[in-house]
Amino acid sequence: MNEDRICAAIVAHWDASAAGDLEDEHNIYAEDAICDYPQSGERIVGRLNLQTLRGHHPVKLSGIRVERILGRTDVWIAEIHHHLPRKDDTYSKHYGISES
Repeated sequence: MNEDRICAAIVAHWDASAAGDLEDEHNIYAEDAICDYPQSGERIVGRLNLQTLRGHHPVKLSGIRVERILGRTDVWIAEIHHHLPRKDDTYSKHYGISES
């Protein structure tokens, strides 16, 4: 996958998230994706499990925008800004990209 397609896939992921489209939001993940949450120590294994977890999350993000995307070959980082009730936040999300 070339760099333009990877960047487009990351932007599409966040556009779908902003629109509340759980199906398209999770298309970026492989069936056997692993998502680690270092702040809580949680590890979610599998796209369906991740999608189910996020579908039940009580707080929906709004005002999502991709600030920048950096990466090379199989490691990419997206800097994201979003609005939560009573708080704006900027954070980074790290992606491991495979050819599958």
